[in-house]
Amino acid sequence: MPHPANFIITHARVFTADPANPHAEAVAVSGERITFVGTAADAENWRGPRTRLIDAGGRTLMPGFIDSTFNPMPGVSAALNRQPWAPGLPDHRQTLADTLIAYTRDAAYAEFQENVKGQLRPGLLADMVLLSDDIFTVPVEAIDQVHPVMTLCGGRVVYEA
Repeated sequence: MPHPANFIITHARVFTADPANPHAEAVAVSGERITFVGTAADAENWRGPRTRLIDAGGRTLMPGFIDSTFNPMPGVSAALNRQPWAPGLPDHRQTLADTLIAYTRDAAYAEFQENVKGQLRPGLLADMVLLSDDIFTVPVEAIDQVHPVMTLCGGRVVYEA
């Protein structure tokens, strides 16, 4: 059995921002690092007597927004809902996945921290946010209403609604 995790977040729609493993349903955290990303059944291997189990209830778990001292959801909404300012101009709306990658993985790359944070994969910092909804099923017009219900930084819960 691996070293028990401090936290296991399960029953989540995990957006990893990792091209090799873009989606999962559970994440285990030991100390300040992610130790497991995968299925809920396999996450049980990381469970110990003091492991805190967090049931995400189908909501989105994703890497934390990098350098975001403000609410990033209006920016996400703008990227998804952008309209041409004049008729006949091209549509420059982004996809949700591309927008989230820009706020997470690409932002870590811009800081030369891509091997430290910005994705949910084993060995990287456990900086992540659990959102109020499954962001992939929310209509794009309402995406700015999605909000964090839990934030982890370096494996510590720093916000919990």
